[in-house]
Amino acid sequence: MKRISLLIAAILTAMLLAACQTSQTTATAEAPAAEMTEEEKIAAEMAAEREANIAEFERQKAMAMKGGESKPASAPAMSSASGDLYPPNARPGECYARMLIPGESRTVTEKVLKKEASERVEIVPATYKTVTKRVLVKPETTKLVSVPAKYGTKTERIQISEATTVWKKGAGTMAAGAGAGAAGGSSAAAIVDRFGNQKIIGSRVTDTGELMCLVEVPAQYRTVTKTVLVSPASTKTVTSPAVYKTVEVTELVTAAQEKRIAIPEEYGTVTRTEQVRGEQLTWVPVLCQVNMTTGNVSTLQSALKKNGCYTCNVDGVMGPCTFRGAQCYAKKKGLPYGTNFVTVETIRALGLKF
Repeated sequence: MKRISLLIAAILTAMLLAACQTSQTTATAEAPAAEMTEEEKIAAEMAAEREANIAEFERQKAMAMKGGESKPASAPAMSSASGDLYPPNARPGECYARMLIPGESRTVTEKVLKKEASERVEIVPATYKTVTKRVLVKPETTKLVSVPAKYGTKTERIQISEATTVWKKGAGTMAAGAGAGAAGGSSAAAIVDRFGNQKIIGSRVTDTGELMCLVEVPAQYRTVTKTVLVSPASTKTVTSPAVYKTVEVTELVTAAQEKRIAIPEEYGTVTRTEQVRGEQLTWVPVLCQVNMTTGNVSTLQSALKKNGCYTCNVDGVMGPCTFRGAQCYAKKKGLPYGTNFVTVETIRALGLKF
């Protein structure tokens, strides 16, 4: 229904523009081409364009009634500022055209997060150093050792028999009765010698005349060698000292560590186009045919030329060059514009009053 309303509004717009035309337009359409003035030619072109627009609107209306698309899918969406089929607050003597006002957009640059904050883990390896150390190879030990007894030899003289006296027969004979005297005589001396160093204690003569001597037998001795104990068997504790050696060893200086490094978030800038205002189909006051006098058009042409939007001669004729100039100026100022009419807003922006 919205599409049909827009089509009907467009048709009524075309009809309203046609109603704004004076009887000059009708006369121009019926007059031969050779007798038309420049203004009549422009009016004829505008009438032909309106007829073509009406025919296009009728075709789109028929398609809409059948459920077809009234425009390609890629066409921009339009919204009407008022939704009215007639110009709002229209005043007598003014002409209006329903036109599409392009949407307005702006470029926005904003800061966006490209990469979230994170952290990186680094492993710091352990550090070592080589040092020289004296290490124990064998600890000190003690053991109990048996010490055997010690023996020696000792030589000594031992008594075999004690000193005794015995009667021994002497070598000579003596007369009876002469024993005592004989013991102290020369015969006795001979006996002593005979018995060696044995001491004769006494002597006597037997009845047979034999000489018996009482001889002292000295004690008998013998030299013997015997083993004697010097020191008895015993035990002693023997201590073996510890054994050391010098070696090179690797020592840990610092242990391995885990190092966490914070990585801050990263931001970037994104430039995007943001729509400020969508396209609008609205009624715009336009310059009427009755105001397109030679003086007004000349003034308009001069103003456009002053602003660099008119390159033709200032002749007071509303032609394609004038329409292009008005369109150029409207684009510069961001005003609504059309191909076959000049908006009143453009006239006012130029500082003109018609």
